[in-house]
Amino acid sequence: MTMKMHLGSLDELGDHICREISIDSIQFVRRNSQVTLDEGTTLSIEVFHGGDHWAVTGKGTPRITTVCDRCLKPAHLELSIDFSVEVPRNSSGKRDDTGDDQQKQDPGTIPEVDYEHIMDLKPRIREELILAVPVKVLCSDECQGLCPVCGQDLNVAECDCDTEFVDPRLNSLAELKKEMLSDSEKQ
Repeated sequence: MTMKMHLGSLDELGDHICREISIDSIQFVRRNSQVTLDEGTTLSIEVFHGGDHWAVTGKGTPRITTVCDRCLKPAHLELSIDFSVEVPRNSSGKRDDTGDDQQKQDPGTIPEVDYEHIMDLKPRIREELILAVPVKVLCSDECQGLCPVCGQDLNVAECDCDTEFVDPRLNSLAELKKEMLSDSEKQ
């Protein structure tokens, strides 16, 4: 399904279009792991004629599948998407008689509107999805992750690895701490 909307019918101030748009075809990579949207994922999109601009709003709770940052197993999350953006109506790309593109769109404006008043929402929706993914993705709040020494999944079984690493440059401080503790126990 397309993520484009034709805005030619929005002639009068206050006219609007409301659609459910399928977005499950969007994919992106996060920390070398593929992020996919669950099948049937949609967003509710509204576009209003606001005079010199189109006001675009989008809302939804898409579900994604990616990799847990601790144990590397699949993680399923529900995101919350709620955005609004104003797109200048002169971003339609019409030219004046001199051939200069005076109505050129701001380079940072997303979504883009072409010469036929068709707005492509895919770049904006993709950006909103990327921003909605949390910094740390976990398969569950209780995920123990992997042992940094042997790689054992600590959610499945414990291991006997010594994971306490002391920087060799701090050995003298560790010795001093031991001495201080032993001195305080003697007193």
